[in-house]
Amino acid sequence: LHRVDRRQRQMCKETDYAHPNDCQKFYVCLNGVEPRELKCDENEVFNEETKRCDKPSNVPGCEDWFDAPA
Repeated sequence: LHRVDRRQRQMCKETDYAHPNDCQKFYVCLNGVEPRELKCDENEVFNEETKRCDKPSNVPGCEDWFDAPA
């Protein structure tokens, strides 16, 4: 089970929100209190503006998320 810290619980006062370090992951707030970590399908990242999984080219900072390392 994924544990959440106090900061993540406070974020649930917002709506669904992006994971701070992984473009493909995001949190859905259950009952406005408990964040649950989810992940977009392969080749998609979470778009915090639309609150949906999207193409990386549509999400600033995640454009190169799936590019192979050089």
